[in-house]
Amino acid sequence: GIFNNVDQCPNTPQGESVDEFGCSDSQKDQPNPTRPKILALHGGGETASALESQQGMQDLQNALPEFEFIFAQSPENGGVWINDVPGGKDSYTEDRGWADTSINYLDTFVENNGPFYAILGYSQGAAMIPIYLANSDSSFDKALLFNGYMETLHHGLMDTVEEVAPFDIPALIFEGEQDVFAYGSAELAGNFSSPLHLVSSSADHHLPFSSDETFDQVVEFLRNSSSESVVENNNSSNQSNETMDDDEPIP
Repeated sequence: GIFNNVDQCPNTPQGESVDEFGCSDSQKDQPNPTRPKILALHGGGETASALESQQGMQDLQNALPEFEFIFAQSPENGGVWINDVPGGKDSYTEDRGWADTSINYLDTFVENNGPFYAILGYSQGAAMIPIYLANSDSSFDKALLFNGYMETLHHGLMDTVEEVAPFDIPALIFEGEQDVFAYGSAELAGNFSSPLHLVSSSADHHLPFSSDETFDQVVEFLRNSSSESVVENNNSSNQSNETMDDDEPIP
């Protein structure tokens, strides 16, 4: 059994086995079960539905029926979480409030749809996670950052992150060796106290598929109540500290 204060599925039928969240198989199959929620942030220039329809995201949801994935839609024009630097990649911003529209939106979204067990971001959605954590009182048990980077041209945003980091939240950072975009996952990992940095030899700029060598580790990271039980992938490597230009079209 589990304690009532962490039981996500009360009124379990007598005699049924439950998982670490207190949910039995029959409760997971109900139309509206109470499941731990994962807040998912799409890539820049995309939509919530685009992230939800990714094969890797579909595979992850199929592997984790005990979780509910909720996809937020950026409030900014063009589907970005952080607007580009005026003047292009040779310029920068100093405004610490540059992402306030998205931060305030997410605060309201979390208040209306939470609480959330974890926050997940893809591409610019992953870049948004340390910015959001540094500027919000919203709390999550875990963070997952896929194919991400740091918004290094926004100096004000980075100053705020640097003042708060490293974050103690267990974090999984994923990158694909076949990703055609610049690699910023190593810098992302540096924002967390004990990151699990996974590198796929086959993945491009997308979440890992169920056939990927890292997929089971992603699943176990979410399922395990403690990140200490997750073994770091031996394929993790010291990647280039290059970051994606803010002016790149970011999926």
